Amino acid sequence: MSGSGTQDDPWLLKTAPGTSEYTMYRDESADPPALTCQVGSTTLRYHLSAIDDLHAMLVANGDWVELGAADEKKDPKPDTVEAWGRSPDNPVGGWYGLRKGYRGRFATYVPPDRPFVDAPMRAGVGHGCTEAPRGMLYHRYELDEHGIVTDARIVPPTSQNQRTIEDDLRAMADTLARLPHDEATLRAERAVRNHDPCISCSTHFLDLRIVRARP
Repeated sequence: MSGSGTQDDPWLLKTAPGTSEYTMYRDESADPPALTCQVGSTTLRYHLSAIDDLHAMLVANGDWVELGAADEKKDPKPDTVEAWGRSPDNPVGGWYGLRKGYRGRFATYVPPDRPFVDAPMRAGVGHGCTEAPRGMLYHRYELDEHGIVTDARIVPPTSQNQRTIEDDLRAMADTLARLPHDEATLRAERAVRNHDPCISCSTHFLDLRIVRARP
């Protein structure tokens, strides 16, 4: 984010996916005071208190809140930032958007004042799973009351792929035994890389030895 948030030097922002840019500035002289948002040729306005109110809501919630952006005429998904931005239970008692017909997309264009909220330190266990180029990557961490990691376990895709790699090499053994050593090595390497292209870059992963019985 750049800019100071004034009309002459508005904030230059990007939508959450990072695909579109827009500007926004504080207009305290408006009635009511407003955040003016310029998206291409379209001007949107929201209550100026939206940024502080949104931050307070996120702090009170104490966890992730889905954005759930939706146009004014569409019902937002419950328990999202968009639903809160038009709820009668929020601090303004309804829509934060001020321009009728364009009051939606609150979750798209109104940023919290920080991309995080403060969280009290506490003991706990956290885990997650992300998709890596060669498979699923699992993490699990245990923290004490001081935020010190006391136990960490990472299960990378390579260890999950290892058994299948070995099974494939065993299935190829008879074929490999009939080939010249260089060609057999190349085919075995391809079988490994089919499952895990990274292992060949990080370790000496294959030492092929063919023992042929005398006729």
